[in-house]
Amino acid sequence: VKRRFCYPAFLVFVVIATTAIVGDISRNPSVILAGEHLFLASVENGPDVVLNEYIRKNETFENWKVLFAVRQVRSARTVDEVVARWKAYLSQVKSPGMSLREDESSTPSDRRFTLAIRPPGDSYLENDELRFIPAPNGKGVIYYQAAVRTNPADKAEMRAAFPKLVALGEALQAISVQPIERMP
Repeated sequence: VKRRFCYPAFLVFVVIATTAIVGDISRNPSVILAGEHLFLASVENGPDVVLNEYIRKNETFENWKVLFAVRQVRSARTVDEVVARWKAYLSQVKSPGMSLREDESSTPSDRRFTLAIRPPGDSYLENDELRFIPAPNGKGVIYYQAAVRTNPADKAEMRAAFPKLVALGEALQAISVQPIERMP
């Protein structure tokens, strides 16, 4: 009897297994960034980009308030190349009231940005601090993203998030986290 591979059943298994792993992220690698203890919750390892996302242990990707991401673009030769790709992506994003500003202290090999972006429907405001630097040993470019998400209708919450965002931006100036290629 020849067995057929059942892709839908396999997909359901992967989703259940991934949910079980992500359910208790407190055993995963973690970083402390500006006083926030964040745990690895997702790893995407594509042919050219490795992406790691860290969140608080009691949050999910649906309700996170603080997120830290590390991306490594392996094929990139310069920081400017990755920044240009990122800006091209942002130009296609539909956001009511997106704001992007490059930090005055940016250099060609260490570019820093502040981004405010909202999804259509304005359900939240995401404020990001980003830093783009060459990867060690000439293996592409790494960029770090620290984000705080707030309710745009809650002015007090938005004001309270500002000092956290500033602290995260300052923490990115000295960070050197390398991406992990697969979930532990």
